[in-house]
Amino acid sequence: MSDIFKINRQLSVTSTKIKFLEQKISLKKEYKKKMSKDVRKMRAHKLITKGALLEMLNMENEDNEVLLGFFSSFNKEEKEIYKKIGKEIFDENKRKKKMK
Repeated sequence: MSDIFKINRQLSVTSTKIKFLEQKISLKKEYKKKMSKDVRKMRAHKLITKGALLEMLNMENEDNEVLLGFFSSFNKEEKEIYKKIGKEIFDENKRKKKMK
């Protein structure tokens, strides 16, 4: 085989490898973009849910400092008690909605 033919063949193989790697990079970028979009959606949903809880208690307009101070004094030993209280509030709201 002539040297030119060998070089052209190597160029063709290299070109194919480059195209394959470019496609692989593109797919990884698309995946990363989709994942970050999904993560942002999940975070937004979680924040909206937490905001709705503040609305239920008419605390959505409370100062951020007050809320931060209140939440920072959260007693982890009483978590089950808080959970029971929250469940009762949810149940009461469900009953009120059914009556409407």
